[in-house]
Amino acid sequence: MGNTGYEVNPAALKQGSGAAAGVREQLGKDGRIPDETTQTAARTLSAENFQLGPALKSTGELWYSQITTLHQACHKIEQSLAAGAGGYQLNEDKTEMSMAEIAQFFE
Repeated sequence: MGNTGYEVNPAALKQGSGAAAGVREQLGKDGRIPDETTQTAARTLSAENFQLGPALKSTGELWYSQITTLHQACHKIEQSLAAGAGGYQLNEDKTEMSMAEIAQFFE
């Protein structure tokens, strides 16, 4: 589409948006599985005066933070691709309508 030297495929952008949504949903499920067990293990180890307890707690918190950041990034990618696809499709539709209107003068 367009004359900018590159071609945009709204369907591919929509597909990419859907894939990002799928990754985001999976992260929301699988990425959170270790949360409770990690914190429970960290508390148990700390209660027994193992130095590993605080380290495990810190690791669990870091994991949670990183999964949250990745989840948010996937959401942003999903929204951006969907918006881009919608914008390009709208532009393409307007162009087609304009061309059809112009073509009427040549009939």
